[in-house]
Amino acid sequence: DSIAEVRLGRQRSPKDHDGPNMRPYVRAANVGWDGWKLDDVKRMNFTDKEMSAYALMPGDLLLGEASGSANEVGKPAIWNGEIKDCAFQNTLIRVRPRTSVVEPRYLLNYFKFLAGTGKFAERSRGVGIHHLGADALASWHVPLPPIEEQRRIAEVLDKAEAVRAKRKTAITEIASL
Repeated sequence: DSIAEVRLGRQRSPKDHDGPNMRPYVRAANVGWDGWKLDDVKRMNFTDKEMSAYALMPGDLLLGEASGSANEVGKPAIWNGEIKDCAFQNTLIRVRPRTSVVEPRYLLNYFKFLAGTGKFAERSRGVGIHHLGADALASWHVPLPPIEEQRRIAEVLDKAEAVRAKRKTAITEIASL
């Protein structure tokens, strides 16, 4: 929490299924290993006051708070303003980086590493459903090189990810041929 604001999303409630301020929100089901899956975005009533707490901003990172699969705990995605006036549900933890200290893309890649190697799962709690928890995430130690080095690392990893995505597309095309 010294490098980012960490917040759990808003809980769904039947009273919020209808109302005058129906707004889109993302949930854990919308986070994929390759980014956002926005083909099924739900809506619920968020007041303007609630939106001040739960609205998403470009650069926010969202991590899956819990999963029945330990391998899915903490799976992250970065928000780039994909949907206007969008909020998030309590199946996600929002990490809003203090950009003077940490580069959001660096943090995204660090979180992908932790989730992908099971580090988040090791520190999760619960039986059957593994919970990461906002407090546990807020107390997590993040190694931080200088901000320019973070940006350089993020750029290299972004290029590597682009190459990986092209390779995956090529393999799919070859298989279809």
